[in-house]
Amino acid sequence: MITVFHRTILFALFTLLQLPIHSTATDLMVNMWSVNLDHSPFPHKNAVVGDSITFKLFGPHSVWIHPSGNCADTAGRYEVGPRGSGLTKYVFTPEDAGKTLFFTCDSGTHCEMGQSMQVTVYGTLDKTPLNGKIIISAHDFSNAQRTIGNGVLSISLVTSIIGWLLNSY
Repeated sequence: MITVFHRTILFALFTLLQLPIHSTATDLMVNMWSVNLDHSPFPHKNAVVGDSITFKLFGPHSVWIHPSGNCADTAGRYEVGPRGSGLTKYVFTPEDAGKTLFFTCDSGTHCEMGQSMQVTVYGTLDKTPLNGKIIISAHDFSNAQRTIGNGVLSISLVTSIIGWLLNSY
């Protein structure tokens, strides 16, 4: 039997779920942007709009994005930051959502030797959905928290409470 207490809890949960959901932006750090000894590309990563990726450069390296997704096709490529030592940062934008960006070093044959990385970019819950669907990345669920107002609401806590309410009568 649903009591006034149950209705109050359900109302509060549904009210909270109507609030905008914001996630804390994450910086994907690439500490050593250089050719891997085994000439393999860097591991694939996932990001959400608003996240960033920072490359730590040493020596003659660069950071480019190749829209084609391969080293040989340089049409439309663009440089993310200056060549040389230091930090180069790229922030994922709404225009990147739904795409897999191909980051490379275009110094010499570094890209062909494995100095490349793919990052799949997902939209966020408080942005316009892609193709009518809200996309949530594994990155979103790995944190399993969303900041709502001034507090933090755990997704697993909400599902546990709803499950308890449904099973309690």
